[in-house]
Amino acid sequence: MTRKVSLFSVVLLFGIFAIFFMRFFWGFGYSSDVKWLQVYQNTVELVQDKYVKPVPTEQITYDALRGVCEARDPFSEFFPPKEFERFESDMQGVYGGVGLYMKPVEEDGTIRVIVPIIGGPAYKAGIKPGDVIAAVNGETIEGRSVEAVSLLIKGIPGTEVKLTIKRPGEEKNLDFTLVREQIHIESVQTARMLDKSPGTAYVIMADFQESSPKQLEDKLTELKKQGMERLILDLRENGGGALTAALKIADMFIAGGNVVIIRYRSGEDEVHRAKAGEAFEDLPIAVLVDGASASASEILAAAIQDNRRGPIVGTHSYGKGSVQQVFEIDVPEKKKAGAKVTIAWFLSPLGRKISRGNEGEQYGVTPNYVVGIPKEKIPDMYKARQNEWIRFNTGVKPEGASIEDVDPQVVKAVEALNSPTAETGPPAAQKPEKAAAE
Repeated sequence: MTRKVSLFSVVLLFGIFAIFFMRFFWGFGYSSDVKWLQVYQNTVELVQDKYVKPVPTEQITYDALRGVCEARDPFSEFFPPKEFERFESDMQGVYGGVGLYMKPVEEDGTIRVIVPIIGGPAYKAGIKPGDVIAAVNGETIEGRSVEAVSLLIKGIPGTEVKLTIKRPGEEKNLDFTLVREQIHIESVQTARMLDKSPGTAYVIMADFQESSPKQLEDKLTELKKQGMERLILDLRENGGGALTAALKIADMFIAGGNVVIIRYRSGEDEVHRAKAGEAFEDLPIAVLVDGASASASEILAAAIQDNRRGPIVGTHSYGKGSVQQVFEIDVPEKKKAGAKVTIAWFLSPLGRKISRGNEGEQYGVTPNYVVGIPKEKIPDMYKARQNEWIRFNTGVKPEGASIEDVDPQVVKAVEALNSPTAETGPPAAQKPEKAAAE
C-alpha cells in the first residue's frame, strides 16, 4: 500500500507505540500487543486506499475508538471533541434542551418519546408521546443510545435544532424546528392520593437528582397529612441519575439493611447500608418498574425487594447497574476527546448482578408481579400519564380516563398493597451470584 498515513494517525500510533514500549520493559506482553497494533494500522491504510470514497483518518480513528469503548458494554462510550464538549456542558448543567423524556425500544432499536415536558419547546410544537425520533439536524440516529441522541438535541439556549419524527399512523415523517431553552426538571412529577383507593398515595419520579431526596420527602410529608397509609412509587421510564440520591431515598424506607454493593475490578466490595430511624421505614410501599427503569431506579427497586420492604410490580427492568468514569483524552490540534468507561458493577443487597452482561446471564430487577401493558392500551397509558403531569403542574384534573382506570400495573400495585400475603423479596428465578458482604 502506497498511500501515506496522515499526521493525525502518526501521532496516534506514536503514542500507542510509546505505551507498548513501556509495557515491554514492565513485562506485560509487548510483542503480542504490537502485532495487533500492526493489524489496526494495516486496516486503516486499507480503508484509505481502497474504500469507494476518501475517508479522513480522523474519522476512521474516531470510529475505531467508538468501537473500542462501545464493544465492551452498552454503557461505555467514546466522545469525539464536539460531542465531548456537549457532554461536559450537560454534566455541568449549562445547556438548553427541548423538553423531552425519551426511551429506547429494544424490539425495533428506536428512540421513542415518553412524554414532552409541559410548557417546553417540544410540547408547544406538538410533539406527542409515542413519537419516534428518526433524525436530529438531518442526521439519522439509528444505532445511537438515548444518551447520544440527547447530546445531539442539547445545545446553547436560543439555538435551533431540527427533529425528524416518525409518528405512528402517519405515512410521512414530520419535521419540527425547535428553539432550545434552559430546561429545569423536577424529579417528582406526580404526588397525589389516588381517587379510587382511599389511603393510597401515588408518586412518579422521573429521575434522580441531588435535590430528589428533599423533593420526595417534602411531598411524602404533605401526603401523610392527607391520610397516606401506603405508597406506590412509580419508577417506570426513570433512567436513573445520581447514585447518592438513590441511596438517600432508599434510606427513607429501609431500616438498617444493605442498599447496594459496588464491586470493582479488583474484586473489592464497597457496601452501602441504610440507617435506622427514618420517617417512612414502616410505610407499606410498592414500586413500579419497566424496561426503561435503569441505573439508580434499579438500585432503589432492588434494595426495596431484597430487604422485603414491599412488592415490585411491572416488567423486567433495563439492566444498567454499573459505574462509569469519564476520562479526558488529548487529540491533535489541542482538542479534547473523552471516554466513559465502566469501572465497577452494582450488586443488589443480596448480591444479584443488576447490569446486563453476557447472553444468558441474569440481570436487572424481576418484579414480584409481572404485569405487561397490552399494545392496544399503550396510547391510553401515555395519555393518562401526560394527564398526571398536567394535574400535578396545574392543579386541574384533565378530562378522560385516569391512571387508575387504564393502567393494569397501578391496579395490581393497589391490590398487592391491600393484600396481607403480598409477595416480597427476590423471585426464586433471580438468585444472587454471591452472598453479599455484611
